[in-house]
Amino acid sequence: MKGSLENTDDIDASLSNTDVVICLFGPRPPYTDIFCEQATKAIIASMKKNNINRLICQTGGMIGDYLNNRTFFLKK
Repeated sequence: MKGSLENTDDIDASLSNTDVVICLFGPRPPYTDIFCEQATKAIIASMKKNNINRLICQTGGMIGDYLNNRTFFLKK
């Protein structure tokens, strides 16, 4: 399935007939865009519309160039 996180119809179509939503967000160079917030809001709105109650989310959005945000394993 192909779609855009900026298009609510695409999000609705991808979430129809599902029980769980899994979001995997990660940063893209140059790490300046904060894209996760609006995309997550759109996904949650669609989840409510589709009566989906479970969200699993993993993101690397806070990693970027901030060394203090990285765990020991990511610093290696």
